[in-house]
Amino acid sequence: MPIGHTKLNDGRAIPNLAFGSGSVFRDKDVYNTVTAALDAGFRHVDTAQAYHNEDSVGKAIKDWIESDKDEKKRQIPRARCDLWITTKYSGGAAGPYEELKTSLQKLQLDYVDLYLIHHPMFVEGRVAQAWEEMERVKKDGLARSIGVSNFATSHIKELLKSAKVLPAVNQIRLHPYIYAENLETIETCAKHSIVVEAYGSLFPITQLPSGPVTAALEKPIKRLHATAAQILFLWVRAKHGVIVTTTGKKERLEEYLGIRKLGELKAEEVEAIDKAGQTSDAWIYHAVESKYQRFVHPVSTSRAFRRVLVFVLAITLLLVTAFWAYLAGGFSEMIHAYGVPLGIAYGLIALAVLRLIRLASSNQAEVLPFP
Repeated sequence: MPIGHTKLNDGRAIPNLAFGSGSVFRDKDVYNTVTAALDAGFRHVDTAQAYHNEDSVGKAIKDWIESDKDEKKRQIPRARCDLWITTKYSGGAAGPYEELKTSLQKLQLDYVDLYLIHHPMFVEGRVAQAWEEMERVKKDGLARSIGVSNFATSHIKELLKSAKVLPAVNQIRLHPYIYAENLETIETCAKHSIVVEAYGSLFPITQLPSGPVTAALEKPIKRLHATAAQILFLWVRAKHGVIVTTTGKKERLEEYLGIRKLGELKAEEVEAIDKAGQTSDAWIYHAVESKYQRFVHPVSTSRAFRRVLVFVLAITLLLVTAFWAYLAGGFSEMIHAYGVPLGIAYGLIALAVLRLIRLASSNQAEVLPFP
C-alpha cells in the first residue's frame, strides 16, 4: 500500500505519513532527528510553536535541501517543494498571523504548507477573530493550507459560523481506545471535507501492551507479516486519517515507512480492532493515557481560582467535621480520629494557596495533563 497523499478541501495534497518533532522531543534540539527522518524517506515534517524547537527543525530542513544539489550525484536535486512542513499556533500573545512570521524566521522558510491552531483553548472566546487571522495567513501566502488541532465537534461548529475558508485539517489524538468517543468529531470533519490527522496512534502498544487491542492486532500481523505499529498505522489509514508519528531510532523510521510495502487491512480486521478498543474498562485506559499525554496551554487566573476554591471548600468540610469531633469528644478524640487527615489537609491548602499566588503573578504557560 503506497503511503501516498490525501487531497484536501483546498485542492492541495498532503502526504499521509508525517514525522513529528513534539512528544519526547519538546524543548530539545531535533536537528539530527529530523535529518535522519528526511534521509529515511519522510517528506512531511510536523512541528509547533509550543515544541520550542522550530529553529533546529528549520536548520535540519535547510541543510538537508542544500546538502546534495550536485546533479552528478543525484538525478533529482532536493527542493523545498519536495517537502510538506506543518507548524501550529500555540497561543502566543501576538496572534496567529504575527506568530507565524516568527515561526517562519525560525524555520528559515518563506511559507509553511500547513498552519494549524494547536488547541481550541488557545483561541477561547475569540475563535472568529483568530480564524480571520488564519485566513489572512493563507491569503498572504504565509501558509498554503490552514486548519485546526484538537478541535471537537462543538469547536468546529463554532468556527464554521464565521469562517470564509474551511479548515483543511483537524489533527487529533486517535487510537482504537478512543475511536468511539472521537467518532462524532470524525464524522463532522467528513461532512465538511476536513481531513483528520491522527497523532498518538501507537498508544495501545507503547503504554498498554497487554490490552485487548494488542490481541486484536495479532491476525493482521501474521497475515501481512507486519509489526504491531504498522498495523495500527494501517488502521489509521482505514479511517482515512493522515498519520503523525515520531521516533529517535533509525530502525523505527524504516519500520514506519515500511507500510508502503503492505496491503490494506480487511474490513473484519478493522472491525475487530474497533471492538477491542470499546472495552468496558475504558476508564482505565484514559487514566493511564492522562499520565503520558501532556499539553502546554495558558491557564487563566480566574479558572485556576475556581479550581482552587472547590478544593479549599472540600478541605473546609473536612475541617468542620474534625471540629465537630472536637466538640463531641475533646481534643484527644479529634486527634485520634482526624490527626493524619488534618495534617495532610493543612499541607495541601498551603500548596494550593502558593499555586494560586504563582499563577496570579505570572503570565507563563502551565504544563497540565490534557485529555
